[in-house]
Amino acid sequence: MIATLSAAILLLAPPQQRGFLARDGQYYPSVDERVIAGQVADLEKLPRGLRWPEIKKMIPVVERLSGSPFKVEQARRLMYFADSDQADRETFQAIADVVALAVKQNGKGGLDPLANGSPEKWLNDLFHYEDVKVDLDTPGYRAADAMFERRKKRRAELQFSLPDLDGKVWSLSGLKGRYVIVDFWGIWCAPCRAELPKLDKLQKRFKLEDLTVVSLAGDDNPDNLRKYLADHPMGFPTLWDKNLNIFNGFEISSFPHLLLFNREGKLVAETNRELTSAELVEMVEKSGLPVPSSN
Repeated sequence: MIATLSAAILLLAPPQQRGFLARDGQYYPSVDERVIAGQVADLEKLPRGLRWPEIKKMIPVVERLSGSPFKVEQARRLMYFADSDQADRETFQAIADVVALAVKQNGKGGLDPLANGSPEKWLNDLFHYEDVKVDLDTPGYRAADAMFERRKKRRAELQFSLPDLDGKVWSLSGLKGRYVIVDFWGIWCAPCRAELPKLDKLQKRFKLEDLTVVSLAGDDNPDNLRKYLADHPMGFPTLWDKNLNIFNGFEISSFPHLLLFNREGKLVAETNRELTSAELVEMVEKSGLPVPSSN
C-alpha cells in the first residue's frame, strides 16, 4: 500500500531532480531517484503471481525519469521482475517501450548486449517470442538479433539421444511423426516446476502419437531429481543431462525453455519463460496441431 501510494504521488509530482554523471563515469542518483529505485527493488518481495499488477503501476514512474544509466537500470529491473512472473503481453509491451526508450536516451543498454539480462537481448527475445513491437535499432540490438537467428538455426539442426531416469533412450529422430515438446528445466527453477503439471495436462489432451513431451533436466544430482519426480509424478519422460552437453549444444541459458518440433522434426515454436495453460495450448495450435476439446 505504501509503495503504491508513493508511486501515485510521484506520478502527480513535477519531474524529480536529476542525478549527475561524475567524471569517473559513475552516475549518482538524486534523492527522488533513490526513492524510485527502492520501490522497484521492493517488487522482488512480492510473491510470484502478484508482481505484475504492481509492475504496471511502476512503469509510468520509470518512464518519467530523465535519460540516464540510472533509468536504463530501473527499466532493466522491471523487465527482470516481469520476466520472472506471468505478466500479460500488454505489460510486456509497456515495459518494452520503456526499456527501448531508456536505451535510446542513454545511447546503449549498459551491459554486453549478448549477455543474459541485457536490455537489448531481452527486447530482442520479446520481439521473437512474444510478438512485442520493439522500436530500437542500436548496434547492440542488431547484434542480439543476429545471435538469436544463429541460435535458432543451430537448434533447428541439432539432435540428441539420451536415457531417461529408467534407462530408456529417447531421441528426437526416434519421435518423428509426432509433435514433440522438449522442456529444458531444473528443480532449482520455480517457474520450471510450476510449468511441469501444465505440460502434463497438455499432453493428456492429445493422443500420445500426436504429442509427446520430453523433459531434459539440468540438475547435478539425479537422486534429488528422482525424489522430486516421485513426489510430483509426470506422465512424460525425464532425461538427465548429466554434463549439460545437450543444454550447451542447444545454447539454453534461460529457464524454463521449450522447443516445439512438428511431425517432420522441424522446429516450429520456442519459448523462454513459464507459460500459462492457455498459452501452451495456443502455441501448439498455432504450430499446426489441432487441439482436442477438453475432456
